[in-house]
Amino acid sequence: QPSITCDGQTMFFSSTRQGGMGGSDIWISTRQSNGEWSAAENIGGIVNTPGDEEAPFISSDGKTLYFTSTGHEGQGEGDLFICRKGAGNRWQKPQNMGFPINSPAKELGIYVQGDGVTAYFSSARAGGAGGMDIYRMQLPEAFRPAPIVHLEGMVIDEETGDPIATKVRIGRENQKFEIQSDEEGWFFMCLPGNKAYSFMVQETGYEHYISAVYLEPQDNAVPVKVDITLLPQRAPKPELVSRGPQIK
Repeated sequence: QPSITCDGQTMFFSSTRQGGMGGSDIWISTRQSNGEWSAAENIGGIVNTPGDEEAPFISSDGKTLYFTSTGHEGQGEGDLFICRKGAGNRWQKPQNMGFPINSPAKELGIYVQGDGVTAYFSSARAGGAGGMDIYRMQLPEAFRPAPIVHLEGMVIDEETGDPIATKVRIGRENQKFEIQSDEEGWFFMCLPGNKAYSFMVQETGYEHYISAVYLEPQDNAVPVKVDITLLPQRAPKPELVSRGPQIK
């Protein structure tokens, strides 16, 4: 049951492996610089219990975690919970998502769309077709993640149209982000919405690039596109300082 952060760097999953709190726990693994995943690390006792914590889902903001638990206080065979990162990137106490999202039956697994509002979850509640059914809902505002914009773009040579693999630096107030475009010039990341950002590229052989973009909150059905074109540097032409006598 893996769920990966929007930047592709951290994976949340459930496991009954040794070293946990008991039952099924939520673990994380981070992507290393060589592309391999690190050894699994238990997310800790704030989230995990001696019961079962399963089906984690990390939202696009990277700070809102949804999961199913039989160990935290609930109202059924397994309830859906929400947990947010607070100060110091520490997980806060999980909150039961309550009725009518949870029922006396088992709820297992939730997926929140990129708009942060529409969610899908499975439940064995009465009134379904039998067994675990899939339901759709509009998340109450208290359970929504922070608004995020899914952003993608291309970095290309302005004259040739060739893609450029380079670092794109993105700034906002006191925050700075950095993303690497791939060999096809493509980059993708998630940024907090309703904010203005600067985009900067310093690539050898090209003029310094800087621009500013305001990113409004989106439903993220389609990523916002920000393409960057780099102008090749030109060798400076010699400047005529004085003209000598004409030779005939």
